[in-house]
Amino acid sequence: MLTATRHKIDLIRSLGMAHLLIITFDKQFAATEPEDFVRQLVKHSKPLREICVGHEWSFGKNRRGNLELLKKLGTRFDFDVVGIPPVTVDGEVVSSTTIRQAVEAGDLTKAAEMLGREYTILGTVVRGDNVGKKIGFPTANLSAHNEQFPPNGVYFAEAKLDGVVYPGVVNLGYRPTVSTGKFTCSISNAISTARISKCDSSGISGRKKNLKM
Repeated sequence: MLTATRHKIDLIRSLGMAHLLIITFDKQFAATEPEDFVRQLVKHSKPLREICVGHEWSFGKNRRGNLELLKKLGTRFDFDVVGIPPVTVDGEVVSSTTIRQAVEAGDLTKAAEMLGREYTILGTVVRGDNVGKKIGFPTANLSAHNEQFPPNGVYFAEAKLDGVVYPGVVNLGYRPTVSTGKFTCSISNAISTARISKCDSSGISGRKKNLKM
């Protein structure tokens, strides 16, 4: 998964979307025929004026529904259907799979070009062992599950906390100073003069932090 649900919500909200419906995908929902799915949308979205989907979008049981069927249903139930054509960057079609592959390979420049924004990680600050604080470099440790990570390494990043941006350095992977065998994502506010008060996990534990890399 490229981004966790909480991260998706924040990104969609930043685009000015007023409402967002999150549907639990279970066996019952997966067995829904495409026509029944659209009927439910029409019933509960009065008035349903338009549906906008990607050109290869599929829906319904066995992925039987597609753009062509959706347009026919739009004519039947009186709503417009817009199919978004593929978007390309340097001749390559933009897709979540391509972006994930770029992130996995550490090509964050390519990922940013396809995303239309810089690659970010959203996580919750968790309490660490205070090893960095003891040696003069307090760090904030992030728990960012279900996010696609770039290769282990050290990255320059900007951490956003409560609307304020702090430049810093991120260590992604296994901590070089502690042999715990535990994967971590930690940022040290090595550039900001507010590093001790803002980057120490003990003071901001449990709060959301957004890393732009």
